[in-house]
Amino acid sequence: MPSKNNNLLIDIFHDETNVISAVKAMNQAQIDIFDVITPYPIHELMHLLKWRKTRLARVCLMMGCIGFCFALLFQLWVFMWSWPLNVGGKTFSALPALIPVSFEFTILLAALGTVAAFFIRTKLWPGKKYIPVYPRLTNDNFAIVVHWNTISKNSICQIFHQANAIEVKEIVDME
Repeated sequence: MPSKNNNLLIDIFHDETNVISAVKAMNQAQIDIFDVITPYPIHELMHLLKWRKTRLARVCLMMGCIGFCFALLFQLWVFMWSWPLNVGGKTFSALPALIPVSFEFTILLAALGTVAAFFIRTKLWPGKKYIPVYPRLTNDNFAIVVHWNTISKNSICQIFHQANAIEVKEIVDME
């Protein structure tokens, strides 16, 4: 488990293969990696880091089901009790006529609920200040972020220098 402190080591790489070799070396040394930042997806990292799948898909499904049920019940309430109109002899609860609006509300609520859950989970509040750690990080460089304490700092730095890190930045008590 990563330590509770906010001391971070950020190791900058130019090459994808160096990042993968550094992650493999850290897995062998049983050092927990906080994050890996890359300019494009590296699918091998998902297996090496053993990250669990996101739960946003479940949130999307749940919000879609809630949206469909709400839209269907709202339309039934409007057409049967609140404002019943007999249009062309159609029954008040004609379900095929209610499907398009229910479908659109399903998509709307699923999308908005997933975006809201993403922002809440990642703590991206309005007005949050961006603190750049390294100016060209997602342009053409790769980074591995590791929590460190005084015991493991030297071993972590040694692993990164063996993996051809171009720079090792130390950030103390970042919030």
